[in-house]
Amino acid sequence: MVAPRDPIFVGRHEARTRLVDGLTARAPEEPPGVALVVGPPGMGKTTLLDRVVRDLRLRDDLLVLAAGGDELEKEVGYGVVDQLTRHLPRPDPQPPHDTGPADVGAWLLRCLDEGGHGRSILVVVDDVHLVDPGSLEAITFAARRMASDRFALLLASRPEGVGSLPPGLSRLVETSTGRLDLHGLEEPEVAELAEVLGRPIPPDTSSKVHSHTEGHPLHTRILLEQASPGDLVSMVNLDDAVPSLPRLVVDRLVTCSDPARSLLDALAILDQPASLTRAAQLAGVGDPHSSLQELLDLGLMEEQGSVHRVAFRHRLVRMAVVGTIPVARRRDLHRAAAELTEAPESLRHRVEVTDGVDERLAHDLLAQAELDAARGNRAQAAHWCFLASQHSAGSDRSRSALLGADHLLSIGRSLGPWAETVERLPPHPLQDAVVGRSRLTEGRFDEAAALLERAWAHRSADDARDRDLWGPVAEAMAIISVGNLDPPGVTRWARRLIETDSTDLAITMLCHGLALDGDVGAARDAAEEVIQRERAGEVNVDARLGRGLANLWSNRTEAARTDLRAALVGPRKNSLLHSISTRAHLADALLREGYLSEAADLAALAIELVEDTEAVWLMPLPHSIAAYALTGAGSLERARHHAEQASAYGRLTGEAPAVLWAEAAWLHIAEAEDDPVAGAAAGDRMMAGGLDHVPEGINPWRANYVEALTLVGRIGDAEEVLGGLVRDTKGGDDTRVATGVLRACGIVEAERGHREAAGEAFQAGLDLDPHRARPLERARLELAAGRYLRSTGARQRARDLIETASRRFTQMGAEVWQKRCARELEADRGRTDTPHPGVSEALASLTPRERMVSRLVAEGLTNHQVASELVLSVKTVENHLSRVYAKLGVQSRTQMAAVLADGA
Repeated sequence: MVAPRDPIFVGRHEARTRLVDGLTARAPEEPPGVALVVGPPGMGKTTLLDRVVRDLRLRDDLLVLAAGGDELEKEVGYGVVDQLTRHLPRPDPQPPHDTGPADVGAWLLRCLDEGGHGRSILVVVDDVHLVDPGSLEAITFAARRMASDRFALLLASRPEGVGSLPPGLSRLVETSTGRLDLHGLEEPEVAELAEVLGRPIPPDTSSKVHSHTEGHPLHTRILLEQASPGDLVSMVNLDDAVPSLPRLVVDRLVTCSDPARSLLDALAILDQPASLTRAAQLAGVGDPHSSLQELLDLGLMEEQGSVHRVAFRHRLVRMAVVGTIPVARRRDLHRAAAELTEAPESLRHRVEVTDGVDERLAHDLLAQAELDAARGNRAQAAHWCFLASQHSAGSDRSRSALLGADHLLSIGRSLGPWAETVERLPPHPLQDAVVGRSRLTEGRFDEAAALLERAWAHRSADDARDRDLWGPVAEAMAIISVGNLDPPGVTRWARRLIETDSTDLAITMLCHGLALDGDVGAARDAAEEVIQRERAGEVNVDARLGRGLANLWSNRTEAARTDLRAALVGPRKNSLLHSISTRAHLADALLREGYLSEAADLAALAIELVEDTEAVWLMPLPHSIAAYALTGAGSLERARHHAEQASAYGRLTGEAPAVLWAEAAWLHIAEAEDDPVAGAAAGDRMMAGGLDHVPEGINPWRANYVEALTLVGRIGDAEEVLGGLVRDTKGGDDTRVATGVLRACGIVEAERGHREAAGEAFQAGLDLDPHRARPLERARLELAAGRYLRSTGARQRARDLIETASRRFTQMGAEVWQKRCARELEADRGRTDTPHPGVSEALASLTPRERMVSRLVAEGLTNHQVASELVLSVKTVENHLSRVYAKLGVQSRTQMAAVLADGA
C-alpha cells in the first residue's frame, strides 16, 4: 500500500540531483555535506532518502548509518545515537556518567572514526521531529568535527519539527547543501506513478487525480491502488466520490483476516521494530507467519532484517491503525504488553493504562531513572522522574519532579516545558534550589542568588536521599560569587561544596576564590594537595583544572597546558563546565604563548560547546579570548563579532568577570584600529566597574589602558592608573605582567619628558627573561622601546629592537602589530628583514586547524591524543597532518617539528 519491496520512485528529479551533488565527497576545507528534507506526512521524504542513498552508493564506497525518530521513543535519551552505533564497534570508554551531548557527540565521533575503516560515511536520520534532543545535539557535535571529504548527513523532518533543531545543526544545513522542501507530485508524475503501478490512466484522469490529491504521493498511491482505472475514469468528481487519505487507509484494513487484524493491532501497540513472536503472543495468534504475509502483501508492514522483526512501512499507517482500535481494547493490549515486555518498554505500557496515583509504578519509574542516570543518560532519567511525579502523591510527587529537574540542569539543559510544573510545586528548600539553578542557567544571577541562599538556609542535611542535591547549590553560589567578584564568598561556598562530598568543581572554585583574592600561590597549593593524593592511573579532573588555572594566572603557561589537557582527558562528571571552561582557558594559554590562530580556533570550539547547551553565562569568556586572538591576527571584523557577543551576554548576566573580558576585547580592538579614544573609553568603563581589583595576572589590561590615556593626552589619569598598577603588582614574579607594567612606565615617563626615567623603565623591561615575558608582550615592549630610542637619536638600537619585534609578530601571525613595525621601519627609511622567508610563508599557508594539529604533534602528542583534545576524528587529524606535511615539504613528524621550531 505504501511501497513494494522494491520501492517505486517517480519524479523528484531536481531534488534528487541537488541532494546527490550536495552530499557527494567535498574538499576537506569545505563544510560537510548536510541536507534537510522537509515535508508533511506521506510526502515521500523516506522514499527520496532511500533513492538518494542508492545514488550515492553508486558514486562512492559508502558506509550508510540510518536511524529514525519515533513517537514512543522521543524521550529515550540518545536513542537515535544508539540506533546509529548499534552495528559499529563501540570504543571504550563509553560516554561518562552524568554525561551531556558534547561527551556523547565525542564518543559518537570515535565510533564513526573507528567503524568507518577509511570509507566515506553517510548518516541518515528520518523523522527528525521525533528524535530525542540529546541525540540531535550529539549528532551536531560530531558532524561539525568530521572530515568533510568523508562525511555527510541527510535528514528528514516534518515542517513543524524544523524549529526544534539545535542552532548548530541549523547552521550546518544553511552553510552546506541546505533545506529542501518537498511538495506534491506534478501532474505528469501522477501519470508516471500510475504507469509504474501497472494501472495506466488517460491524461484527463491523471489531471483529476492530481487535483483531488494535490499530488500528495501517499494519497495518490493508495487511490491508484484501491480504485480501478475504470472507476477513476468514470468518476466525474473525485472530491465527492473518493474518500480522504485516512479513510483510504482504514478501508484497506477491512480486507484483513481476523488473525491478521489482531496481529496488526498488537504490532501497532508495541515499540517499533517489533518482535513477531511477542506480537503473536500479545495478539493470541498461534502461527503468525501467514498473518504476517498477509500484512506484507497488503503493504502494511515490512521486515527489518529478518522475519522475526517487523515494522510499519509508514507512520501514517500505524497512526491510522491505532486510531481504529477501540479504547478498551487498546488499554487491554497495553496492559498485556506490560506483562510481556521488559523495562523500559514495559514501563511505557504501564504508564498508558495508569490513571492517577500508583506508588508501585512511581517506584519502578524512579528505579529506571536511577539506572539510566548511572549509565550516563540523565536526559532519559529526567523523563522517568517527571512521569513518576505524575503517579505520586504529596512530598514524593514534588521530590520526583525535582529529581527530574536536577538531571536536566546537571547536563546544562533548561527545564523547558517542566519549568512551570517545578515552579508550581509546594514551597520547599529543594524547590528553591532547583529553580535557583535554573535561573543561573538562564543568566538571571540576582534571582538565582536569592533563591539559592534561601534554599541553603532552610535545607535539611539529615535526609540522605536529598544530600546529592545540595552540592550543586553550593557550586552555583560559588559561581555567582565569582560573578560578583566576591573572593571570600567564592572561598566560603567552595569549602561548603567540599563538605557536601560533591567535588565536581570544589577545588576549581576554591582556586578561583584564592586567586581572585590575590593569593594564586595558595590556590596552586590547594590543588596540589589534592593531586598528590591521586592513586596510580587516577586523574582528579577538578584539581587538575584548579591547578591549571592557578598556573595560567601566574604565567606558568606550559604547566597550565599540561594540567588543562589532563583535565580534558580525565573522567568527567560535570561535562558542561569542564569541557567549556577547560578549553576556553586552554585557548587563553595558547594566546599568552603567542599561538593566535590556534587560540582563536580552540576558543571557537569552546563557543560551539556552549551553543550546544543553554548556559548563556558561560559565553563571554570564549568569545572574548577569540576576540583577543583575532584582533592580534588582524581579523578585526570577526574580532568585533566576538566582542559584541561577549558584551551582549555580559549585559544579560550582569556578571563582573564577563564585563571585564568583554571590555578588554574592545580595548584590544581599539588598539588595533589606532583609536585611543575608544580604548580609553573601554578602560574608563572597567575602572568605573571596579574591575581594577581583579589581579592583573588573570586578565592584564591596565598597561594598555595607561597607553591609551597617554595617547589622548590624559596624562594625569594615566599616572594615577599606573600608580595603582605598580602598587598592585609590586613584589610579584609574573614576568608577563611586569613587562606590560614597565612598558606603560616607559611610555608615561617619555610623555612627561623624563628621558632618563623612561630609558630606565624600558631597559628594565628588556632585561627581563624574553621567554617568560611571552612573545606578544615582549614584542610590544620592543616596539615601544624602539620608538622611544629613535626619538632620542639612537636609531640603530631602535631599528634592531623594532626588527626583533617585527620577527616575533610575524612568527605569531600578529598582522596588526607587524604592520606597525613595518611602518616604523619605513619611516626610518629601512626595510623589514624577515628571517627564513620560506618557512614563514609555509607556516602562513597553514589553516588554523592545521596549525593546531601540527603544534600538538610537534609537542609529542599522538594522533589519538590530538583528536581527543581538539574533539576531532582521528581520520580528520590524519588528513590535516598529511596536508601540513605537503605544505611544509616534510615527510615525518620529526622534520615537521624542526620546521616549526625554526619558524618559532
